Amino acid sequence: MTRAYRSPGPADVSAILGVQRECYPAALREDRQTVEQRIAAARDFCWVAHDEQGLFAYLFAYPSTLGRVTPLGGLFHVQPGGDTLYLHDLAVSRRAARSGAGSNLVELAVASALARGFTHAALVAVQGSQPFWEQHGFVLHDAADATQAANLQTYPGTAVYMRRPLRSNK
Repeated sequence: MTRAYRSPGPADVSAILGVQRECYPAALREDRQTVEQRIAAARDFCWVAHDEQGLFAYLFAYPSTLGRVTPLGGLFHVQPGGDTLYLHDLAVSRRAARSGAGSNLVELAVASALARGFTHAALVAVQGSQPFWEQHGFVLHDAADATQAANLQTYPGTAVYMRRPLRSNK
């Protein structure tokens, strides 16, 4: 089975929403318009994984600032000159679970962040995913202020803000 990774396009939105339905309860799902905005705002920082059967995973990220938390359903506000690649959403379909696709997408994002000179990657871990992110070098990081703490509270269940320092060769 041949796997490939690429930036998403508008034709991928339905498949992305299908993967999202498999991976998240209704309270964590984002609507079509939000997914379309993410692709339009930060296509160069988003990736999908696909094979002969179609799209099976995605990762949405964008340039941000360390400590800034995107609320659930919030739009991407790309920060030119930001120091952090914010990984907003990673999802892998059941048929590709434990295949390494999620880790591959994370490493693509980290390599992209390093190549662009970012000093951090950051995210909100949901659904008990903190151990996965820790395996990729992420550590807990306190929300910077009351606004960011409130943004973190938009995620149901236990959600934690995490960061990973990056070393650039630039």
